Amino acid sequence: MKRIGMIFMAMICLGTWCRAQGLQLPQVPDSIKEVGARADYVTKHFWQHYDFQDTSLLRVDYAEQALADFIGLLKFASPDGREQAVKSWLDAAAANATVYDYFVEQARLYLHERNSPQRDEELYRLTAQHVVSCPVADEMQRSRAQLLLRLAERNRVGEPATDFLCLTNDGKRQRMTELSRSPLTLLLFYDPDCEQCQDLLFRLHHSGLINSAIKEQRLTLIAVDCGALGVRSEELGVRSEEGWVMVVADDQLQEGMLYDLTTLPVLYLLDADKKVIQKESDIHQVVEYLIVQNS
Repeated sequence: MKRIGMIFMAMICLGTWCRAQGLQLPQVPDSIKEVGARADYVTKHFWQHYDFQDTSLLRVDYAEQALADFIGLLKFASPDGREQAVKSWLDAAAANATVYDYFVEQARLYLHERNSPQRDEELYRLTAQHVVSCPVADEMQRSRAQLLLRLAERNRVGEPATDFLCLTNDGKRQRMTELSRSPLTLLLFYDPDCEQCQDLLFRLHHSGLINSAIKEQRLTLIAVDCGALGVRSEELGVRSEEGWVMVVADDQLQEGMLYDLTTLPVLYLLDADKKVIQKESDIHQVVEYLIVQNS
């Protein structure tokens, strides 16, 4: 807790930058001592000195930096505090359609894009929920927010992973949940023609920890080829990889938007009951989890 408090206070020091640019952070009352409560106060009042009518502030070194700082501080707030802070921020931004559009798009890039270092699906859900019901948002914004919100609300950590049909190497159609009886399942969605997918396949193949877990039957790796979606089943050829369960995705996987496959590859780590432990993870997080499990 002491370390968390020190990190949070370091974040508060970002006020030096904000004040230098004209954006002043709120002063937390001395009566609020607990780190989480202080974070809730700062994030809720973060934008109180920002002029949402001034479109000249919509530039990288001001509005975007302020948003990045805001997102960083939200990490320390409570779930209720984050919800209130995001609502207060977007309610204020909605006073100007241009400003609202800017912040909604920046929030999507920061919080939803898979390669963003500040990606946070739970925070993006709060943003998307606001857009869906905001009268200032146009029809295109609301439609995209509804789609992304639908994907974000599927396969959440702690919930059962959505089951789907796939084609196995013996030509049978089986459900994903039937392919693994291990305590852990690593679910990989990939496209053989994708360079990033090939890189991840290589690293998975050469990960001693992951392959040891597979050999010891503590982990089953199910690799789902999504590059053949829309191809007739009789034309499919299922790739083979020793120790892995290699399958081809059924069309319903994409048509039903069961998983967010807009960017590949995608990794999910599941428990014995096929509940999600890690959503849209990466190999480093998987390895770290296995290390903790082995310790």
